[in-house]
Amino acid sequence: MMKNRLINFIAVVLIISGLGFFALYQTDLASSSALNMRLREKKTAAGSESTIQVVAGDESGIKAVTTGEEEIIPDEDTLSVEQDVSEDVFDALRQTWPSKPANPLYGLFLENDDLVGWLNIPNTRIDYPVVRDAGNEYYLKHDFNRSPSKSGSIFMDYRNIGDGSDHHTIIYGHNMKNKTMFYDLLSFRDPEFYSENRILTLETMWGELRYKVFAAYTAGPDFYFITTQFDEASLAEFIREIQARSDYEWDTEVNYSDRILTLTTCSHDFEDSRYVVHAVLIDESPY
Repeated sequence: MMKNRLINFIAVVLIISGLGFFALYQTDLASSSALNMRLREKKTAAGSESTIQVVAGDESGIKAVTTGEEEIIPDEDTLSVEQDVSEDVFDALRQTWPSKPANPLYGLFLENDDLVGWLNIPNTRIDYPVVRDAGNEYYLKHDFNRSPSKSGSIFMDYRNIGDGSDHHTIIYGHNMKNKTMFYDLLSFRDPEFYSENRILTLETMWGELRYKVFAAYTAGPDFYFITTQFDEASLAEFIREIQARSDYEWDTEVNYSDRILTLTTCSHDFEDSRYVVHAVLIDESPY
């Protein structure tokens, strides 16, 4: 009798705990959605900010690449073979932003000077600020306000400078069950969507960059697709690998002089699977 009561008591505790965790998770998602809605509204309604004061950014985080709702492909040892982009370079560039003509991102920059841009993909809910930290861990679990968040942020690889000038720019985001963040990236699996929505926009503090999507596919740990620097031979090999993996017919020439943007998130097709979308810069409009 006592044993049955104990079992029933444990079951009740587990149910209550599960409901509590679910409620907290839903509250976190709602808070994240409300924040992103506010950021979009502020960007849309932004007037001109005549002066900008650079505020101190949170430099916490470790250099490990993670995204989705679990860790992404490479580990710390793999990343260490690539030369890090100096934080001095990034900070020096960040100091130039106040001297630029006013643009819709300035108001958001005042709130978080880790801001490097705003990403928009047509006919999706992907319409978010892009941040960059000294490592790839911090914004995996923090929102734009630097508050702890299950949804995290849309963030750029720490090895990128952040102004769009990199040979290969990489942006990560969670694939959230409430269809936020990079959930809609998987829309590119639909051939019709792919053919009709290949132009995406990344606004930076310096101007607007327009890219054309040229490949999309699911990848596993066997393909290290987040190298940020190439020589001509290694880029050619990288492009050949992408071409072999792409779900769509190859119709875009990519050369060594081109700038590539890669977006990635978890796909949940198999263990450690990632969905990857590659785009090439086709137009640049400085502010």
